[in-house]
Amino acid sequence: MKKIISIFFILLIFIFVIKISANSQDLHSADLPDFQYDGYINQLNKAGFNVYIDNKKTIHINGNGIKIEGKEENTFWTALTVFYNEEYNFYPDKNYVMFDIGFNLGMTSLWFARNEKITKIYAFEPFLPTCKLGERNLAINPKLSKKIKLYKIGLSDKNEQIVRHYNPKLSGSMSSASDRFKTGNLEKITLKSAGEVLKPLFDKHPNEGIFLKIDCEGAERYILPDLDRKGLLKRVDVIIMEYHDGPPDELIKILADNNFNIYCNQSDYKHQGMIVAFKK
Repeated sequence: MKKIISIFFILLIFIFVIKISANSQDLHSADLPDFQYDGYINQLNKAGFNVYIDNKKTIHINGNGIKIEGKEENTFWTALTVFYNEEYNFYPDKNYVMFDIGFNLGMTSLWFARNEKITKIYAFEPFLPTCKLGERNLAINPKLSKKIKLYKIGLSDKNEQIVRHYNPKLSGSMSSASDRFKTGNLEKITLKSAGEVLKPLFDKHPNEGIFLKIDCEGAERYILPDLDRKGLLKRVDVIIMEYHDGPPDELIKILADNNFNIYCNQSDYKHQGMIVAFKK
């Protein structure tokens, strides 16, 4: 009889442990059945971030003075780009104003907002569902978000409204330059001339450096020429940009003509890579 009771209690303890594990906020394979996550988590841990998923399947990435929330695998990709690979890292030696062209979930803006030499950040994101996700991250980082002003528009070479398919699983992968996805909800987005929008903002900061972070899925091929035509690249000090949809030759020429030193990391020269440019 004692043996039966002992087995019964062992089973109860086992069931209790299983139930606790199922309700835990730690990341388990049951939480994310659709993709492999171990590598993401390990790398973010190395970068000083804790990661967990709550019972509503919201991903939480917390560390280094930043809190991030997201719903899809895209959250991990972006976090690794910004926090682990540090692809947009820039260590200013004076006060700078940052222009985050391609705000996405807000990670890059929040990352730079921690730096006391980044005095103001103007961010641009044309897709309203993505804006909503980014605004949530601004809300949970109230001290950092005081530096950040978000414009719900995209930058281009002219003023227009266009329609694009929106893929909620890839919140940072839509492009104003082309309709990449043939399914999903249609979103109307507003585009404005980069030169017309940025000039008055540049004028507000005559004594600070100008830093452009550009990751806008192909729209850089319209933005950079527009800034060049309006003479604004002469006022820019640093550009960190991801290029898309073809070789970067035209972009590099524009930058060289405007007296930039240029480093190009060609992860896939014909389609995508990183350009870092700074004034000579």
